[in-house]
Amino acid sequence: MKKFILGLIFGIGLTATIGVYASDSIQAYLFPVKFVFNGVSKEIDNSEYTTLNHQGHAYVPVRFIAENMDATVRYQEQSKTIFIDQNANAGIPNIQGYITKVENNRILVVSSEQKDFSSTGGVKEFYDAVWVSNVPNEVKVGQQVQVWFQGGVLTSYPGQARSAKISFITSEKPKNATLLEEQVIEKAINTQAYSDFMIFVIKEVKYDEITDKWQIRFKNGKLNTQEQEQLIEIPD
Repeated sequence: MKKFILGLIFGIGLTATIGVYASDSIQAYLFPVKFVFNGVSKEIDNSEYTTLNHQGHAYVPVRFIAENMDATVRYQEQSKTIFIDQNANAGIPNIQGYITKVENNRILVVSSEQKDFSSTGGVKEFYDAVWVSNVPNEVKVGQQVQVWFQGGVLTSYPGQARSAKISFITSEKPKNATLLEEQVIEKAINTQAYSDFMIFVIKEVKYDEITDKWQIRFKNGKLNTQEQEQLIEIPD
């Protein structure tokens, strides 16, 4: 196959009338491909976007590509110019935390970082928690992730948002340990005594080589609760 060169087509709704002349016409073919952004597979809506193959070159919808890379696209009719602007905050995730639930093709991500809103009349101990949709199939309870949102967040608690990008944070297995951190967290979350925790906040995870056990400090992060941190030990 000829060298695969990535091109861009105007995947933008252009409102202007564009005249098509024979000299400007090309013959192209529909080109069904998969898109993977930073290791995360994204489904393309074929009713809205089209990928084409013309003479061995791939032409992809620029808006689909840009929005999945946290950029915005705009078109200027007068100069026939497409502008692609990278989000200034593209490097900062909207939330970082542990996946504590997976259901209905979405994940519940809970931050371990405490926020204090008592000075403005809010709660003294608050932990971000967001149900995130548009997630890859390989997500599991216990994994630590960074998530960039696409669009806004519904202000319920937990919040609700659609992911534009998800990055998985991998932890090294401690020396002489058998389990991974994410496996231990999953065991803790699935423990019957804590199965009713909606907001399972992971505060610390560590492995004790002497006892061959994992220790997890956690708490119920539900709003308006004054519960203290708890400790659970998971045998390795």
